[in-house]
Amino acid sequence: NLSEDRRESVIELMEEMDEASRETAQTWPIEDRWVLSRLHGVIGEVTSCLDDFKLGDATYCVYHFFWHEFCDWYLEMIKPRLYGKRDGKDRAVAVGLVVLRDAMRLLHPFIPFITEEIVQRIPARNKPVSLAVDAWPKHNEALVNEEIEREADLVQRVTFSIRNMRGEMNVPPTAAVRAVVRPNDAKTGEVLQRNAFHVAELARCSEVAVDPDAPVPKQAAKTFLSEAEVFLPLEGLIDVDAEKRRLEKERDRVSRLIESARARLANGEFLEKAPAEVVQRERDKLEEHEQKLCKLEDSLSTLG
Repeated sequence: NLSEDRRESVIELMEEMDEASRETAQTWPIEDRWVLSRLHGVIGEVTSCLDDFKLGDATYCVYHFFWHEFCDWYLEMIKPRLYGKRDGKDRAVAVGLVVLRDAMRLLHPFIPFITEEIVQRIPARNKPVSLAVDAWPKHNEALVNEEIEREADLVQRVTFSIRNMRGEMNVPPTAAVRAVVRPNDAKTGEVLQRNAFHVAELARCSEVAVDPDAPVPKQAAKTFLSEAEVFLPLEGLIDVDAEKRRLEKERDRVSRLIESARARLANGEFLEKAPAEVVQRERDKLEEHEQKLCKLEDSLSTLG
């Protein structure tokens, strides 16, 4: 539903990306550089898998990229641009369409009908030819940027840690939280400072404060990454006493499950007569309960 002027602008930007060099890409937003880097890495990997007849590996590679990286992350990262909170709407649309087009080309050998239908609807200078005879997407090594991929990976892990803490501590999804990030070194701090806007948008934070010298907040959930410490202050966000009672009740329930599993695994008759898969299933349950108990104890210690 693009206007004629915007359609022309988007097509020009798409053509620019098809011929882009590392130098021309330097000024693009990190999310654009990241997704195009991943796209061309995946083009190379899928092509290699198909050359070696590794069809399962090829399918998984393009599926993981399209669903977990393009849909889960890129489309979320560009929403502020699409909805006018940031500049660069047409470029975001163009990058999204380029990735969608080439992903459909990669998926065409596996799901030919839906990919054909989608590609025919993507804006182009001329009417798109059928994917059955269209060229295979070209791998542009100039757009593969490992440094940008590492930067985006850090942003995603910090975002995920905040989302995870919100869920574990029952912070309402609509609550605008303030996160505190203490980077371990100056380079990490620069990366996170540059991308604090993305973390705030993706994790629904009112603010993401990046400061290596920030005091540790009281009553805060915490996550330790290899590059940084991430804190989520809870004061005013939840009823601390009610949350402590809930966690204590859950801790007691899990403790009983652990005792029951340990008793069963200590029973020689059970170990001797039960099928090996049943015994292993019981061991797996015990390990799962023990991990959950550790998380519950950590959450309780956070609340004081």
